[in-house]
Amino acid sequence: MSKQSELVGLARTTNLDEVNAAYSAGALSNRNLIINGAMQVAQRGVGPVAVAPYQYNTADRMRFSLGGAGSTWTQEIVSDQDVGDFIGSAMKNTCTTAAASEAGNNIRLELQDMERFVGKTLTLSFYAKSDAPLTITPQVFGDTLVSLGTFTLTTSYQRYQASFIVPALTTKTFFDLGMRVDDSVLTAHYITGVQLEVGDTATPFEHRSYGQELALCQRYYNEFGGVAYCAIATGMQANTTISMAGITFPTMRAAPSIGFYDLIATDRTVFDETATQNGSIAGTKSAFLRFTHAGRGAPRDAILLAVRNQTSGKLTLDAEL
Repeated sequence: MSKQSELVGLARTTNLDEVNAAYSAGALSNRNLIINGAMQVAQRGVGPVAVAPYQYNTADRMRFSLGGAGSTWTQEIVSDQDVGDFIGSAMKNTCTTAAASEAGNNIRLELQDMERFVGKTLTLSFYAKSDAPLTITPQVFGDTLVSLGTFTLTTSYQRYQASFIVPALTTKTFFDLGMRVDDSVLTAHYITGVQLEVGDTATPFEHRSYGQELALCQRYYNEFGGVAYCAIATGMQANTTISMAGITFPTMRAAPSIGFYDLIATDRTVFDETATQNGSIAGTKSAFLRFTHAGRGAPRDAILLAVRNQTSGKLTLDAEL
């Protein structure tokens, strides 16, 4: 064997050792199938807010559900949570009215991302704590419901994990991972570092930058505005009370629904008159905005769709599962 071949062989061995060491340290990317597991991105706001059931309230991709009637909750994103593996954000859910049922967060994943794992073993892990002892029951929903056991949360963060075999998904439109909690106790619980990965062992939590997480979240939810008089789009009047404009955005999962919140239509001479969404059409990459407003101007006059003064109004694009 030539000296060069020996050196090449040595380099390959060294590189393999480095890769193994990197995996052991949790440095390899794209292991975590959960988006925003560290609760970094909260486009809708950090709260605290009264929870709307079966809706996304604060952290992106984290939907709140209620298993029964009667309980009420508030939700917020809290920072500087030291979970041992990292210091960052966590979702805090507080039960304000108790009931004999269950509630909690659930995460919906696209079938095209999960179908290849049917019949294979995945491991769920997460960090959690509560202000008083509380039970939490992770579950996954395919053609059948699979319970991942029951964990008792304590007043300090612990990492919990459970492995399961992915059930068939032939009757589903998405894969659902639920975090059910006992809502008969008036207390708050905190959760972060949610990870779902291939195999029967939880590896160190995979950290992604805020920019990476935001880009992944924008496939499902996107918004424009947030600052008084911030311009959303420029367009023209179709007539004295209807105007049109166009916007582009990162590719979304499906054509989103469009929401107008504290927006105005202005020709820069008349301000703060409400713009109401009326017949807009969205694709997965762009949208035609059609909105009504108080009478002014004439057809083909320029118009600006903007945020109302003294508000944090916005235009939202929602393609959540």
